[in-house]
Amino acid sequence: GGTFAPSLFLGGVLGAGFHNIISDSLRSISHVYPELSAYPIFEGISGLPAFAMVGAASVLAALFRAPLTASLLLFECTRNYDVIL
Repeated sequence: GGTFAPSLFLGGVLGAGFHNIISDSLRSISHVYPELSAYPIFEGISGLPAFAMVGAASVLAALFRAPLTASLLLFECTRNYDVIL
């Protein structure tokens, strides 16, 4: 076992879990307080794959202490600059 692939897996799982918690929380809050639905955050958040990719890059950057490398690796994996922005 190395550290590269497990860090990507752990970060992806944590990012996906964070997305699920936040989206369920926002959905519950908007049902309880319908007047808050006018705020832009309640219109929707980014998709689950975006959270998983950012989580994977974040854990990789923290583990290897190389944030620029993790950001560039995220771009190389997705071939999409919007993920970095």
